Amino acid sequence: MDFIIMDSILFTLQEVPVTVWDFCMFVLISGFFFFVAKLVKKGIEKAPIFKQKPPYLLSRLSYYVIFLLGIYIALTNLGINLTGIAVVAGALGVGIGFGLQSVFSNFVSGIILLAEKKVRPGDHIQLESGDTGTVLEVNIRTTVVHTLDGRKVIVPNTEMISKRVANWTLGEGLHRLRIPFAVERTMKREKVETLAVEAAKGISSLAKDPEVWLIRLTETTQEFELVVWARCVKKRLSSFSTTDAFLTALQEVFEKEGIVITSGTRMPSPPLPLQEV
Repeated sequence: MDFIIMDSILFTLQEVPVTVWDFCMFVLISGFFFFVAKLVKKGIEKAPIFKQKPPYLLSRLSYYVIFLLGIYIALTNLGINLTGIAVVAGALGVGIGFGLQSVFSNFVSGIILLAEKKVRPGDHIQLESGDTGTVLEVNIRTTVVHTLDGRKVIVPNTEMISKRVANWTLGEGLHRLRIPFAVERTMKREKVETLAVEAAKGISSLAKDPEVWLIRLTETTQEFELVVWARCVKKRLSSFSTTDAFLTALQEVFEKEGIVITSGTRMPSPPLPLQEV
C-alpha cells in the first residue's frame, strides 16, 4: 500500500510524470544542500584562519553556489530537461524584464558591494537621506542599516551604489568636524581661541591638535568654528555625539570665564559617536 502511494503521480512537468517519491527526493536533496550551504557559510565566518573579519563575499557566494547546485541536482533527479526550462525562462524574461529590472539592478549592485568591500557589516555610514547608523548586513538585493535612533533601515543596493554614502569607518577612521559657535563682539579673540582649544583637548576622541577659525563678524557677535579631527566609533553604536561633547566642553570652560555662547551658535549635522578609549 505504501509503495502504491509513493508511486502515485502528483503532476506532470515537461511531459515527465512526478510521483510522490520523486517529489520527496526533490525536497530531501534540496534540503540537504540548503543545510550544507548554511554549514559552509557559518564555517567560513568562524574559520580561525581569518585573523580579523572573514571574507564576506566568499561566505555569501559559497552559500548561493551550493544551494543552486542542490536545486540543479534535485531537478535533474526528477528527469527535468533544464535546457527546456532555460528556454521558457528566457521567453518569460523578455515579457517581464522591465518589471524585474529593479530587482536585477539591485542584484548586480549587491555583487559589486560584496566584491569591492567599500561598505561592510560593522561600518558606520551616513546615507544620502540623512540616516546615520551601523551596517548590519550586506545582502544580494538589500543592505540593512541600524540607525542611531534604533530603526533598522532596509536600503536597496542600487542606492548604495548610485547615491552618495559617507563611510565613517573606511580608512583610518579620522574625520574633521567643524563646530560653529558664537560669542559677544566685545570678547577678545585671542582669549576665545585659547579657551576653545583648551576645551577641545579634554575630549578623548580628539586625534589631532584643534584649531579655531574666525568665520564671521556682526555688530554684536563674533562667529567662530572649532575645527577638530575626531575618531569615529567602530565597535559599538552610541547616541552620545562628538559634536555634543565639544559644545558641552566649550560651554563649561566659557562659563568659568564669564563668557556667554550667543544664539548665533549652530549645531552641525550629522553628529558622530565618540570612540571608546
